[in-house]
Amino acid sequence: MKDDEQGKGTGTEVGNDDQQMLAASTAESEHGQRLAAVQRSVAARLAAEPIASVSPHKREQLLGPAKARARQPKAQSRWRWPAVIGGSGWAVAAALAAWLLVVHTQAGQQNATPLIPMAEAVLTDFHERTAGALPLAPPDLAAFEAVVGFPISPLRAADTQLLCGWVTQIRDRPAVALAYQWQRRVIVQYFVPEELFFRQPQVRDAVAESGRYIVARERDALVGWASERAGVLVVGETTAAMLSALGRSS
Repeated sequence: MKDDEQGKGTGTEVGNDDQQMLAASTAESEHGQRLAAVQRSVAARLAAEPIASVSPHKREQLLGPAKARARQPKAQSRWRWPAVIGGSGWAVAAALAAWLLVVHTQAGQQNATPLIPMAEAVLTDFHERTAGALPLAPPDLAAFEAVVGFPISPLRAADTQLLCGWVTQIRDRPAVALAYQWQRRVIVQYFVPEELFFRQPQVRDAVAESGRYIVARERDALVGWASERAGVLVVGETTAAMLSALGRSS
């Protein structure tokens, strides 16, 4: 009899444990649902938030460090390749191999990095436009400036030829694109509103650090920099270094 009562008592205890576990699981589920609802609410509000303009003071904060570094004279290295190679050829070969491995690894990491929405929209427009027939009429820069409300300054590198242009939408904001013939390929220069250009922290940090926002992909590259009341993004099926040099020569 006592055994039966003990068995019943034990069964009741197990039942209580099950109920406690079920209650905890339900509470966890309800907490997760509340968190998800809060996240959806915040995301909806951020999407509806108007994009604030970039003040001159904020612009100077973003661009000042890169400008200061550009004005500093570069230190000349006292090492010379012939002397190093003559001293230890095998060491140089090993160091070069290690350096190439690091560069290859960094390129792979860049390709794996998710694109920010602005860069993704620019690359999508670039591939869609260059896959089809480009406009034949020469670009009307004055008309483009009237649409977007900021100056349009084409690339002026000696080996670029301006072909055409068009007005497009980048992240639901009006933008201008100019297509060029350069080294037997087509590259496109995009002008987007300054507030859109600096909206992402990745862009702000990169421009403050080096004056350039760079995306290197397997097939193509994108290089961005700040212009007068606008952000400039140049896209092409080439290297980021070559696109960046085009911007410096303009």
